[in-house]
Amino acid sequence: MHGRGDHAQSTSMLQSERQTTRIQDFLNKTELSALDGWKVAQATYGQRGWQLAHGAASYSDTLPAGWSFQRRGTCSNNDNGAIAKILTSVFGPKAVSFAHTNNMEDLLTRAKNAEDAGVIDEVQDLIGGAAKSMSDCIERKLGNVKATYVIGHGLGGGTAVSYYHQQGGRGEGTLSALATVLTYGAPPTGPDMCEFHGTRYLHANDPIGSSLFGNHPIEHEVITGRIYDDTSFRRRHHVYERRRASTWQWTDDCERKSTGSFSSVQAVLGFHNNYDYS
Repeated sequence: MHGRGDHAQSTSMLQSERQTTRIQDFLNKTELSALDGWKVAQATYGQRGWQLAHGAASYSDTLPAGWSFQRRGTCSNNDNGAIAKILTSVFGPKAVSFAHTNNMEDLLTRAKNAEDAGVIDEVQDLIGGAAKSMSDCIERKLGNVKATYVIGHGLGGGTAVSYYHQQGGRGEGTLSALATVLTYGAPPTGPDMCEFHGTRYLHANDPIGSSLFGNHPIEHEVITGRIYDDTSFRRRHHVYERRRASTWQWTDDCERKSTGSFSSVQAVLGFHNNYDYS
């Protein structure tokens, strides 16, 4: 014969299982895929901002289903071209997404030609300063709801990581207990290698993620690094053999930086401006 204690224990376990199921359902509904995050990051610029930063590169302002920019949810710092926008979801969570309108062709040209030895310091000051300068505005715009996602592309990705760091990580400041960073083509940001919750996406030939914009001890700080790279073994055993086709795919390496060696700024901008395959 079962006593009251057994019944209470059984009821408690059932309630716990139901709570776990509800949490998992919530996570499944609100999770942003890699491509969804890229859509948010790109749309954050706005048409004019994208043109200032990337010229005539293809642009889309289409957001993932269920997500929209919050009305009057924009913060900016005109001194460094930084933008932060709050997004809301029909499922409840909010996101904050960052972008910079600085001309990337000019920045890459300076870095490539070593005309300005201060490019690294400039970039690091830019992303850290932008995150700090907009933090009060972001807190007001978020209201009583904390951010579940912190997103950004390029310098905006660097600012997203800096913002996450400055807020103190998951469950601190304006960040929810499930806060996750999603970046695309972001530069290295600091000494805490592979420490912060989230995923960064980087093309192996996108130099923004290279040591040109953050050399040691400035490293990539997001815990999951997804590098889009040619993984094929293309060597020919005989000169008359056809070279094997390239096999490009996502690889995992939280520490790896992209290559900083390139001949054409326009060519590598093509890698930086397109993460539609995320």
